[in-house]
Amino acid sequence: MGEALHILDDLADILVAQALRKLRRLIRETLDIARNPRLILVAQLLPGLAHGICQRGQTVNRAILSAAETIRGLLAKLVCE
Repeated sequence: MGEALHILDDLADILVAQALRKLRRLIRETLDIARNPRLILVAQLLPGLAHGICQRGQTVNRAILSAAETIRGLLAKLVCE
């Protein structure tokens, strides 16, 4: 019984040490990213870039729909004549 408790105690120590190691690594990586100004710049620019691409896509969609509407109108005129 005593040995089982000793094993459980060692296992608990190992699990706590692993959790602390992961936490320390995450903090270190976060600080490394925060110290890199290029990564911060990219993180700030990406949302604007994505918004610009979305806007251009909407403009292209509107142009395609407008052209399709024009073609449909011309075809309707030709069929009716």
